This record gives sequence, structure tokens and C-alpha cells, in this order.
Amino acid sequence: MRILGIDTSFASPGMAVIEVKNGKAKLIAASHVKTNGKYAKHGDEARNRMIYSWTLLFCREHYPFDVVVREKFNSPSVDITRKVFGAWREMDSALATLGYDGTPETATPGQWMKVVVGKGKPSKEEIETAVKGFIGDVEFATSGKGGTYDESDAAGLALWWAIKEGLIKT
Repeated sequence: MRILGIDTSFASPGMAVIEVKNGKAKLIAASHVKTNGKYAKHGDEARNRMIYSWTLLFCREHYPFDVVVREKFNSPSVDITRKVFGAWREMDSALATLGYDGTPETATPGQWMKVVVGKGKPSKEEIETAVKGFIGDVEFATSGKGGTYDESDAAGLALWWAIKEGLIKT
């Protein structure tokens, strides 16, 4: 079973591919793309195209997926919601280009974090530690000082689905 976990954001989305065999989870790959900082001046559409291109290249290398999982998103800010849903659109479009025609599974942050970490509002460090408990001591590029933890969050989403479906035990 190959699961693509997506931590969708506009500034720094992350993805992780988890493979589950015989009740054991293994990280196949993780990646992220930064569209903030020096890229923010290029405007929203250019940043969306960066997300599309990154998604297409990463997923092409690791496709096919049995399931795609992403975090449900909710924000009181209309502008942030518009930007994040723009990133969703680009990721969905890239996946469709590769032939994926399924509807991604979704979970609220509290849902997946409670299952993977054991509580609904853990720190980013706690999430990464819990994720590594399932897949081993791997390095995530977005971790540590100043990191955004996008890759370990994406892996956590994939693990949530595998646990929910009974493919791995907590």
C-alpha cells in the first residue's frame, strides 16, 4: 500500500510517501517547496505554478499511489483560504495529469494528530517524534531550528490513514 500524505499550505507545502507492507510503515520519500520569501514578490499565480511543478515532479517519481491524504483546511481569513485552496487546485491538477482520479481522503489536524501522536494539539517536535516512532529515525528537510515541519506533518497524515484502515497498529 502506497500512501501520499500532503501537508497543504501556500508558503511551504510538504509531501511524504509512506509504503506499508506486513504492518510496517516505511518512508519512501519526503519533499517540500518554499514559495514565500524571495518568491512572494512574483505573485500568487507564479507561486501556484511552482506548487504545480513541484507536485508533478515529486509525484511522477513516486507514482502510483493507492490513496492520497491531506489535511482539512479552515481559516477565518478569506485571503488565506483562497491561497490554500489555490494550492489544493494545483496539487489536484498535477495528480490528475499523472492519471490519479481519486478524491483525496481528509482529516482535521486534531483527528490525525490524536491518532498518530496521542493528543489533539501536540507540538511540531512531538509530531515528528511520533512519526519517527512508526518509520524510524529519518531526516526531514524541514525539521529543526526554524523549520516548518511540513514533511513530517505530511508523513503523519499518511500514517493516520494507515492506522485508521488497520494497516499498522499504534
